[in-house]
Amino acid sequence: MKNPPVHVSSHQENTSANNEKNSPDAEDNAARDLFVFAADKGMQQCDRKQVDKVIFESSKGSAYFKNQQDKDSAVNSRCTEIKDKLAKLLSDQQMLASCTRRADMLVSQARQRFAVGKVCMHVDLDQFYAAVEIRENPSLAGKPIAVGGMAMISTANYEARKFGVRSAMPGFIAIKLCPQLIFVNSSFTKYREVSGQVKQILLNYDPNLSMGSLDEASMDITQYIRNHGVSARDVAEEARRRIVEATSLTASAGVGPNKMLAKIASDMNKPNGCTVVPMTQPECEAFVGKLAVRKIPGVGRVMEKMLREGLGVTTVSDILSNAHLICGLWSEVSQLHLIGAAAGGAGSGRQSGFSADKNADESGDVGRKSIGIERTFGTLSNSSQLIAKLQELCERLSEDAENASVGGHTVTLKIKDVNFKVKQKSFSLPHA
Repeated sequence: MKNPPVHVSSHQENTSANNEKNSPDAEDNAARDLFVFAADKGMQQCDRKQVDKVIFESSKGSAYFKNQQDKDSAVNSRCTEIKDKLAKLLSDQQMLASCTRRADMLVSQARQRFAVGKVCMHVDLDQFYAAVEIRENPSLAGKPIAVGGMAMISTANYEARKFGVRSAMPGFIAIKLCPQLIFVNSSFTKYREVSGQVKQILLNYDPNLSMGSLDEASMDITQYIRNHGVSARDVAEEARRRIVEATSLTASAGVGPNKMLAKIASDMNKPNGCTVVPMTQPECEAFVGKLAVRKIPGVGRVMEKMLREGLGVTTVSDILSNAHLICGLWSEVSQLHLIGAAAGGAGSGRQSGFSADKNADESGDVGRKSIGIERTFGTLSNSSQLIAKLQELCERLSEDAENASVGGHTVTLKIKDVNFKVKQKSFSLPHA
């Protein structure tokens, strides 16, 4: 990588535009940066600018709004740090040359690590919680519904998403976007039962599958294809058909040469669709290169903004163009993950089809480091109720860890209060 091009974002090149804080678009930009909601499948029909404006206006003055401002301020500070580090890196030719050599090595290794002949499948149940509730109460079909309450939504169905309603959105905002929205209480006992049915079906294709959550599974179907003499698409379509027959729910599937690409593919033809991506390394590199960086599992809004604001990186192909700078600005874990994904989806070598944990995203890092479970519920202050809720979550986390075949060394408890402030405590065990 001789004389690598240096890409800087438009935010650096056009500072005068950034200083126009009183421009007509200033509030729209603030809404966009504070509330990154319009991303779920089924939201293509939304007027993004109008949705952002409603979210912004509905949230003003709330504890949620203040919390989002605090979080965005922290992200902006991280972006400033990245820009400062970039300036120092560009002024140090010796360090820049060292980062370039490392980038060359990582790109080469990622391309060589590409597993030729491997076939992976990712299955994602469509609008899972909402679909279960509609199945149980058919009168909800065709109506906009959200599983959750005024505090927070777990899932919204596709009818609700047309209005800009989506998962992880406070219900008091959702009702402003869609006044006719119907709230349904969650029932995780039902969801876990249906998830277990789906898992039993998918175990036929890979006895070592990984359940990333109740509604998605990642598996290696290479041996199944060899044993049964069928195509990868045939396997995906059969799995989806069997899920419908057993549960009356639809699922979307993605097939690719590694679990990361299979997961990306599973989201490309939702709902009730199937996507098979190219199987060679050059084809996969070209395929992912056109995607937005947010499509990489493990890249959340924090990393997305840092890449965009710091380096002008918006697409996956931009990662390879700026690999030398990424090697000088991000952690080793992030380097491996980003460059590996950009070189064809090999990721960090873990071949994970699942995204990074939320704490990793808050730090601007990527790569799966933990497994966790969280639930949003109504206000609780009674100690016995809190302990009972904690016991329930611990039992479910234990089951999820067993299903994913992972263990841990440190246990962390995170609590978010009614003002959306987060407190957490960790305890490390003597042995994993």
